[in-house]
Amino acid sequence: MHHVSVYTLRTWRPRLDADPLWIDWRARLHPSVGAKIRILVAGNIDKPKGAGRILSLRDRDVFGRLEFHILGNSIEDLKGPRIICHGPYKREAFAARAASIHAHFGAVLSIWPETYSHTLTEHWSIGLPVLAFDFGAVAERRPAREWVADVAVRQPHE
Repeated sequence: MHHVSVYTLRTWRPRLDADPLWIDWRARLHPSVGAKIRILVAGNIDKPKGAGRILSLRDRDVFGRLEFHILGNSIEDLKGPRIICHGPYKREAFAARAASIHAHFGAVLSIWPETYSHTLTEHWSIGLPVLAFDFGAVAERRPAREWVADVAVRQPHE
């Protein structure tokens, strides 16, 4: 049974005077009308790391614009339309691999609180805004970086 999704979205943006990457990312955050919105999801993605959330967001995207790019290992369930698996990466190659995807933003969608979240650090290291839930280390680290959005979603995949 599918539940109605409840979305709450607040976006924190970097201060314009503090972050030169903002100029480059502003154009990327506004994709062309009808174009795919590329979302980078880094790490070993399984159910606790948000596989069900990815599937729910994709399934609820009635316009077919969301395109998830998994950079890392993923479970077999993460297959199908608009889910592209790029395979594992080495930390020192993250920036180059991520740049080739041309993502509009990243996502850290763990369903339980993270203790630190290295993937959050990796996204921020290349200046990529992040969509994440407001709990655990992600929420605790947010004020210093200001590029995290909060989303509450109920979905049938978990």
